[in-house]
Parts: sequence; structure tokens; C-alpha cells
Amino acid sequence: MSNYSSLFRVLLPSRVQTKFEEKYFRVCRYTDIMIFCLVQGDAIKNSFPIDTRNYATFGHLRTAIKDAKQNAFVGIDADRLTLWKVDIIQTKENQEVIVKEHKGVELHSFESVGSYFQETPTSTNISIIVEPPPPANTGLKRPNSESHFQNRRMRKLVKTEGPVDITKNFYVPFDILESTYKLEEAINEKVCVLLVGHFQSGKSSTLHYLSGTKENYFYIQASMLANGFLNGLCDQLSLNLCNNISEFDREIVQLYKKQIVIMIDEFDRFLLNQNKSPVDTIDQMRELIKLVNDRGERGIKSVIFAGSFAITTILENGSHQVKKVIEISSQESSQELPQDNLLDDSLLRKQTQSCLQKPEGVPSPLNSAKIIEASDFTKEQHIQFYYDIQENLNLRFNEKVVDDIYSLTNGYAGLEGLLASLCIQYGSNEETLEFNAWNDLFTEFIRNPTKKKISAVKHIEKYLSEPVNSSNNHFIKDTKKLLERFLRKGTLHSSEINDEDLVAIVHLRAIGIIRDMGNEILGFTSNIILDLLSDNYYPVFRRDALARIPHINSPQDFLSKTLDLFKHIRYNEIFDPLAANQHSFSESTIQGELYALLRMAVSYPTYRIFRETRTLEKSEKKCNVWVCNNKEYGIECKVDKVSEKEIKKAAEQAIEYTKGQDKVCGMFVFNFVPSDSKANNCQLFFPNVIKPRNDIYFETVHILYSKTSRSAQIFRNNMDKTEIPFALS
Repeated sequence: MSNYSSLFRVLLPSRVQTKFEEKYFRVCRYTDIMIFCLVQGDAIKNSFPIDTRNYATFGHLRTAIKDAKQNAFVGIDADRLTLWKVDIIQTKENQEVIVKEHKGVELHSFESVGSYFQETPTSTNISIIVEPPPPANTGLKRPNSESHFQNRRMRKLVKTEGPVDITKNFYVPFDILESTYKLEEAINEKVCVLLVGHFQSGKSSTLHYLSGTKENYFYIQASMLANGFLNGLCDQLSLNLCNNISEFDREIVQLYKKQIVIMIDEFDRFLLNQNKSPVDTIDQMRELIKLVNDRGERGIKSVIFAGSFAITTILENGSHQVKKVIEISSQESSQELPQDNLLDDSLLRKQTQSCLQKPEGVPSPLNSAKIIEASDFTKEQHIQFYYDIQENLNLRFNEKVVDDIYSLTNGYAGLEGLLASLCIQYGSNEETLEFNAWNDLFTEFIRNPTKKKISAVKHIEKYLSEPVNSSNNHFIKDTKKLLERFLRKGTLHSSEINDEDLVAIVHLRAIGIIRDMGNEILGFTSNIILDLLSDNYYPVFRRDALARIPHINSPQDFLSKTLDLFKHIRYNEIFDPLAANQHSFSESTIQGELYALLRMAVSYPTYRIFRETRTLEKSEKKCNVWVCNNKEYGIECKVDKVSEKEIKKAAEQAIEYTKGQDKVCGMFVFNFVPSDSKANNCQLFFPNVIKPRNDIYFETVHILYSKTSRSAQIFRNNMDKTEIPFALS
């Protein structure tokens, strides 16, 4: 439960709202109950009683608790305390037990005390746990108790637009991410670390998580060091000014008594602008890192430097080299905007001078630091994340909804947060957010880019725009050219990256488009990024080469006109000479070609074309193309499905994603089968499917194409086989 419920109430239908009010706003008598309370992180022996006779609501009770524990809540307003109803027995034997975790019901400020405590509780039991807010991450004030930090789960706020104002943070499982584990392991090994990652990969949030859950872990924004590295550190750590690193180490020992961890965020911006800093900055950093790595320090356990792939690492002669690949304007915000997934138009209109440039070596002490890349969410971590949201906010999401979100984000941390906020918004009026409702609402959201500005995409577009009179325009052009190849193929093997592509691939990683997927495969950071970048960067057809489609009269008319476009498919684009099976192509490849063909042929703005990609179980891709106006026509692209089981599964999968979409009138499965490598008597199956609405036209179309003859045989249920030209361009 959370105070999100107060917002939930406003949106409820009147009948449900009445029941809600009966539960939470019943008129209760003032109580004369003495309640034992305990501050989270304290031992049971530190419990304290509160007399509730003068306090009608828990809002009043919070004020009384703050007054009773003034030293514990210095500088904290009463309304920032969270109260949890619990039932903890106090005995002589458990007085030293520290309460770190609790399973209770959150008590909201508007609720009456009598609604929960109508009868006198056992006088020796603790009935309320008081949870303070997370500590401010300034590095200046830290509670002394280790127990105050352990097992606290840091929360991350994700903003969204819409009717619901999300005022309650929700849990992000940074503690179980692989990169967090590696980071903590490196800290325990007492080495310095360079934490890198793409835009919104969770670097800043991970550092905030650590600073909020670990004693003597200090978060420092790199912009606070602008007037000098060592002087800035002294100021942020409340130390006397020091003349050198050794003196700095001694000051830390004297003040903190224990070794500390220093975490410097957005260090890439600081390093790239280090020529504006005092000349001894690099020497001070190098001396500090050497001191830590050589175990010569007494006060510093580790130093963490976090930055984006604006400073990336590429291997040269087996050693890591820090490279500058993006020129960052001084006009840009020093914030990575880790909490903003949607950008205001006014921000997008701001002119910047950011651009790509040739990778250049940067004078840096970081080459001796251990390099850790921020992890994406695994499927298991994603499921845990959404489970925590549901438990924390008393919401319910259908399992298919949670699975579908991961198929779209691929674990991209920033997009995980964005879609989580959408789930909270969409699920606020539902007992359970079912897949049909989610599919319809998310489709509407993602197809309205002028209404919703996704910051990850705008971040990319900023760097791919070509600045006027820039000497580095050719770097942008080379990067766009390689991006086009990725948009056509979906993924590329490392063997397909030529020497002349090396700078471009560094740029694509630097701005958060491409990631290493393992097994020497490079692909998009998420399917959402793939689909949305296709709008502006997929290579287009010559308009004069295609017959125009001004209007679509019916699903059958849509099918006929789409098949007529097959002759314009670009032969050299779909048949890759490096492919293991040179007769075949991937689903992403044919999806991209159909997307580009329809975009050029179908009348705009009468119709809009959308690419829609998901990653399903066992890395199987779901590749759709949609043509939309008041009616929607969908194509799901499949490749080389010949068994009855495969074809039936493809058909059921395609019709599943029409659920909840009221405008869908036609859905087709295009199954592309290479006839050059198949027997002449190949039997193809036409499955029956259960449609969500009877008025949806559904058909499986088998397309046996020949690379040799550049033709395709079209097989349709209960219809004669036809032959059409294929890939003549």
C-alpha cells in the first residue's frame, strides 16, 4: 500500500469510490489508546509509547512522533515520515534485536487512528514502525549507525504525463543488477572503478542506491569539482582544505574514523572539460587512484567514476584506452536526466553544439581503473521489479503485460521505468491491468510521438543531427550509414563490421543505440529504440519508382496492393552474401523492407505506417508492420515456418496482439519460405484461429520465393496458387 491510494480514489467510479470511502473514511471515535512505536533501524529496546487521545488521524500522529523523537528526525518534516502498522512482540530476550525489515500496512495521513486501532492492542507489542525518508545524497551529513543503511531499498521516481500525478516512488532492484554486484565486489577489493553505460542505463541511480544503503558511501556530482578536483572533494566531504592527496587521506581518517567510498557521477563531462580546470587536476586524480590501487590509503576504500559512453573504451593492443567521442556543449545540462523519461517541447527546442567527433585519446588517469559496464535488467530482475511495484502500490498487472513490457524494452533501464510509470497510470482504475487494455493504451502512446517525447530517442536524434559548418559532419554521415544497416538487419555479427565502420560503431554505442548482445552479436539497446528510429533513419525508396496507394478499400484490397509491392523489394538488401543460408533472410530484414515500401507507397498523412518489434521466448522476434487511419491493417512477418506446429503458433501469436485494439480490421501472417532450398512437394498448413472479434479479417499467406528466378509463389487457403515478381530492384 502507499499514499498513491489517495490519487487512486479520485479516479474511481462512484460505486467503487463509495466502498473505498467506507473502508478508509469511516467515522471513528477518538481513541484513548497507547501505541508503542519504533524507528526503523533501531533496536527493540528503543521503542517508545505515544498516547493517541488527542490525535484523530495518522497525520496528527506523525507530528506527535516527530516531537517525541526530535533528535532522530532533525531537519526532517513530519509529513516525510512513513508509518507502517505491524505487530512485534517485545520480550526481555529480544531487546537487542534491530528491526531492519518489516511486513506491514502503510498508514496514510488522511486515515483515522480509530480505523486501525479500535481495540486496545497488547500494551507490550510494537504497533507502528516509523520509516524516515532516504538520506540526502550530498555527502555532507551521514547518520552514524551502520544499521540505518543496511537493507534499505532505494526508490527511484519516474515521471510521466497524463491524468495521474505519480507522487510515490517505487522500488528499482539495483541491488540485484549484475553491474551493482560487480561494483560492490570491486569496492571490497579496494580498487578504483570506471562505471560506464549508455543514456539512462541506471548509472546515477546505482550510485544513489549505494549512497542511500551503505554507510560512508558518498555521492558527488562532478560539476561540484569544477573549481578544482582536490578542493572540490574537500568541500563535498566537509574536510579542511588539503594541499595534496596524502593530507586528504589523513583528514578523512581523522573525521570519519572508517574508510569511505567516494562516488563521482557524470565524470565524463568533467574529464572532457578538464582543460578548463587547474593544471594539477589530472595529476591529483592519478595520485589518488594510484594511492587506492596500491593499498597505500588509510581513509579511502575505493573511488568510483561514473560516466556515459561519451567517454567509451575500445581495445587497442589489448589495453583499455579512454576515448573522447562526443563533443559536449557547455550549454548542456550537467544532469543525465535519469528521472525524466518524457521531455517538454521547450527543452527540445534548445540549441546545443553537441556533435560526434573522431575518437581522440584523453589525458586520463583512468586507464588503470577497473571498467564495469552498467547492466540491463535480466528477465528475472524485470519480473521482480514489476512485482515490487504491484506490492508497493496495491496494483495488479496481468502476467502477459509484464512479459510484453520486457519484449519491448529488452531490459533498458530508462525504458523499464517509463513503461512502469505507464502501467501505474493505466492500472489505477482497474482491478487488474489486463493485456487487452495494456496493448491498446500502449499502442496509442507509442504511436503519438508528437504528444509524448521519449527522452532516450531525443537524446539520440540530437547527436545524429548535422550541425551547420561542422568539420565533423562525415562522422555523423558514417554513423547514420551504419545505423541504416542495423535498421535493415536488426543485428550484425562482429564479422560484418568492417575496419571503416569502427569509428561509427563506437558512436552508435556512445549515444545509446547499439549494445553488445554476446556471442559477437551487436544489436539495438531495445526494440522501442529500433522501431522509433526507423521513422527517420531507415533508408527510403525512390518515390518515383513505386505505384502510389491513395486509398485502401478493404483487408483484401490491402493484401493485393501489398503483394504488388513485392517486386520493388531491394535484392541486395535482403540477400546477405555473408549469411549462413544465402537463400534466406531474417524476419527483421523483410519487416524493414515492407515498412519502407509501405511508407513510400501509401498516401500520407491519410495513413500512417508503424514498425513494431518484440523479442519473445528464446530470442524469437515478433516483427510487425501496421498501416493505420481509422482502420488498422497489420502484417506479421515470419520466415521459413514449414511445420504445422510452427505455422499454428505464428498465427495464434499474430491474432493475440490484435486484442484490445478496436480499430484493427485486418491481420495477416506473411510466411516467407525460400523455395530454392525446399522440396517441390513442400506442404503448407493454414491454421484456424479464434479471433477476438468476428469482424477482424485474418489470413495466413505463404510466400515461396526464389532468389534465382526472382519470383514468388503465393499460397492462400482455398485459392489457386499465383506467381508474382519478387525483389527485382
